[in-house]
Amino acid sequence: MANILVVDDSMTIRKVLQSILEPEGHQVSEAADGVEGLAKFKENNNFSLILTDVNMPNMDGITMCEQLRLTEGGKKVPIFVISTEGNSDLKARAKAAGVLAWMTKPPQGDKIRDAIRIVLSRIGNQPK
Repeated sequence: MANILVVDDSMTIRKVLQSILEPEGHQVSEAADGVEGLAKFKENNNFSLILTDVNMPNMDGITMCEQLRLTEGGKKVPIFVISTEGNSDLKARAKAAGVLAWMTKPPQGDKIRDAIRIVLSRIGNQPK
């Protein structure tokens, strides 16, 4: 179905998201921080969607989104934030960086599956 990049410093959260997404037929790639996430995207920019945390070492998720949007392939890829954060300033910065949705941790399978289905149907389920 879709090639999804999951960026989170918590291996547990990455595995939970993988367990939600792979049974839906999605291919999941993982990164442990924004630096690794940005590098994986640049190396293979055919991701249909990116799910990222905010607070991570080396590079936070919003900075990664801002950097990603500067790349040719990263201008249009849908990005969801999944975080414990709820600060309105962070949400505004994320929105300015082109983040499509903000969800709270822990990841809720039905909510994530539904949001992904909607976004993928709107983009024709084609990798960007």
